[in-house]
Amino acid sequence: MQASENAMGFGTRDIIKCKNVEPSHKMIATAELMAAAIHDLKNPLASIRGLGQLGMLTSSSKKERSYFERIIKQVDSLNTSVIDLLSVFKPEKSVRANPSLIVKEVLDGLRATCDINNIKLVFRAEYKGEINLHIKVFKRAVENLVRNAVLVLTNGGKIEIYTGENDNYFLMSIKDNGPGIPDDMKESVFQPFVYQRKDGTGLGLFMVQHAIAEVHGGKIWFESELGKGTTFYISLPKD
Repeated sequence: MQASENAMGFGTRDIIKCKNVEPSHKMIATAELMAAAIHDLKNPLASIRGLGQLGMLTSSSKKERSYFERIIKQVDSLNTSVIDLLSVFKPEKSVRANPSLIVKEVLDGLRATCDINNIKLVFRAEYKGEINLHIKVFKRAVENLVRNAVLVLTNGGKIEIYTGENDNYFLMSIKDNGPGIPDDMKESVFQPFVYQRKDGTGLGLFMVQHAIAEVHGGKIWFESELGKGTTFYISLPKD
């Protein structure tokens, strides 16, 4: 156990240090507000989709029907995003599951993208046990972190994912050799609408932090150096 923990870059000091990124009251309130707002989106989306379907049925113009079809597809895509967001802020009940298997499932779904972008994806799963997990939420968080790593590796590169343990925690790290996070952004990485990439929502890492710390009672932190890359660390209680 100890060898695995040290190899992954985890130590007692790191577990203590990560308490500094626990959610503030402001972030918790933001999450609750977002959950309510996201839920309220479902009815207008259903109305828009219904109008699109009505247009498809009543329009005699092929061009107009193609527009209505595009509206329906976009609404369906947005509705999927709404459901995913609700799964983070209003999660299902937890079950006992092997987190390494869930991580593998996420990575299998991203390997083609990595291959196309000349990114080497390395996974070392040393944790074989089960912990209490909100599976959809955990899966979404892992996928978000790995996708972020893919996005920063614009000229190819390497992403290394490890799972392991110490006496009380499941441990995980996601390391990339990308450009790193600027020093002036490090304090606000997990804040909503602050650390935002082009075409992003600014909510990705906020949702990851919420999923790990609030939903699972775990910790998340990172180390980053310009020109060398970033490593995100996750610890979750085994029991």
